[in-house]
Amino acid sequence: MRPGARDAGWSLADVPDQRGRTAVVTGANSGIGFEAAKVLAERGATVILACREPARAEQAAARIRAAAPRADVHVEPLDLISMTSVRAAAERIRAAHPRLDLLVNNAGVMLPPPGPSGDGLGGDGIEPTFGVNHLGHFALTGLLLDRILATPHSRIVTVSSLAHLVGRLDLEQLRRLPPRADRPGDIRPVVVPDQRAGSPSEPLSASPAGPRAPARGKRDSAARDGGRPAHQRLRRSPGMPGMGRRLPRQRLPYPTSKLANLMFTFELQRRLAATGASTIAVAAHPGIARTGLTRNLMPPARVFMGLRLAPLMSWLVQDPEIGALATVRAALDPAARAGDYYGPAGLFHSTGLPVAVRSSARSRDTHLQHRLWVESERLTGVSYDFHRSLERPSPSRA
Repeated sequence: MRPGARDAGWSLADVPDQRGRTAVVTGANSGIGFEAAKVLAERGATVILACREPARAEQAAARIRAAAPRADVHVEPLDLISMTSVRAAAERIRAAHPRLDLLVNNAGVMLPPPGPSGDGLGGDGIEPTFGVNHLGHFALTGLLLDRILATPHSRIVTVSSLAHLVGRLDLEQLRRLPPRADRPGDIRPVVVPDQRAGSPSEPLSASPAGPRAPARGKRDSAARDGGRPAHQRLRRSPGMPGMGRRLPRQRLPYPTSKLANLMFTFELQRRLAATGASTIAVAAHPGIARTGLTRNLMPPARVFMGLRLAPLMSWLVQDPEIGALATVRAALDPAARAGDYYGPAGLFHSTGLPVAVRSSARSRDTHLQHRLWVESERLTGVSYDFHRSLERPSPSRA
């Protein structure tokens, strides 16, 4: 890497050969995830598209193969709001791939669409935005950890956002959530505050398969779910994980989840370094990119982000192909350092080629990072065993 390249613009011309490497990219059927997966596949990597909707993922895989006929692309069903789905996907990936060079935690939701159940809870009783964007990826990373650590110089990349700058993490509310049951798939009760009466409602039950029937006297919405994935049955909830009451604007779930992504990356890197692993954790953000993540924004915002205004808004909003470069650099730049955070170099860090950027002071609070880690292990039921994973022999490359 040429002198000063760490602070220079980084483009596709800088992407090294990826033949012989295996990568998992979550949410790779569209947007930033698709563009990153496409670059990996075009450079020769075996790429696993871990997505909630297999049909859309297969279409994305077909598009990648059309662009790169020799691409080795696989689809893995993964619904990050369901711990049952996360565990099942991790087991299938581990069975098929004895080593993993790269995990890109990219999948995310901003404003989950309203669902018929009206309970605002994820499959495991967690507010969906936080559950998908942080807890699901925390669990997946931990469940794949032995395969990642078995691969020398592997990398874990988590995609954050500029929105983390206004995120506020209320760990006391996380602490009050009930822990996961001892066995995957067990049901645990969740008490949802009744906003109309100002007092807790009767307990509901939530499971990875979706909401159970409410207690007597409440409408049974389960019959109206139509067999859709857990994520599609969710109502937009403005509160923190598992809480139904409205919170101040600065605690909206999306910024909070993106703050958690960075805290997770920094704490993960500290723990990797403490065990002497060659694996590193890196983060990235795409700036303001024109992706499907914003499809549930209010109409004026969708117009602002849309293609019609693209020529006028190019200084502030960029296409996903360019937005994905920060993720690609975090994943593939040989000069990337442990704990780096990449984002666009342009005005407000919203557009441009990726450079190393600085995250908020809150995201670098080591005390909060540690507390979030502890609560994340408790809420997901996934504990990281770094030493045991490192003790396992590294499988030879096929």
